Amino acid sequence: MRYHQHGQSLLEALGFFAILALLLGTLWQQFDAEATRARQALEVSRAELWQLVPASNSTASDDYAQARAMAVITKPLAQWTELELPLRNLRTITASDNRVALARLHDDWSPQQTHDLVHRPAQLVPLHHLRQLGLDQVLEVLSWLPVSREFAPESIRIGWINDEATPLETKCETSPC
Repeated sequence: MRYHQHGQSLLEALGFFAILALLLGTLWQQFDAEATRARQALEVSRAELWQLVPASNSTASDDYAQARAMAVITKPLAQWTELELPLRNLRTITASDNRVALARLHDDWSPQQTHDLVHRPAQLVPLHHLRQLGLDQVLEVLSWLPVSREFAPESIRIGWINDEATPLETKCETSPC
């Protein structure tokens, strides 16, 4: 038997692992630097995309499937009512040396004033529009009949929007339920 051949394979394996460790050690620095640069570019892009005031290098668009589908509904609503729901809310940032290309749908439907908290949702309620056409007066006349007193203005609020409604969980946090 030849015992000296077993030692040679052990030395070859040790040499192979030493060269592999040296190669991975030198490449690790390059991989780490590239990963750090990519992470920083992603953080810069995210910070620009999530700003309240849109950055100059971002563009707003309504070229996405949901906007095209919603336009069929919102355009007639805007013509018939005072409802305005803008759909140019896809913000995109193009790729560059220090940025990654990102896109985000931002909420353009948020109220701009306190009055919008009641006014904008009311435009989505059909009874609000019937109230504006005079349904309140018709129901008030009907409430004079003894059979239909529940139609009185103090009993029924047509098209009313409660802007101060809160979930039960929120009430339970401040006081015991």
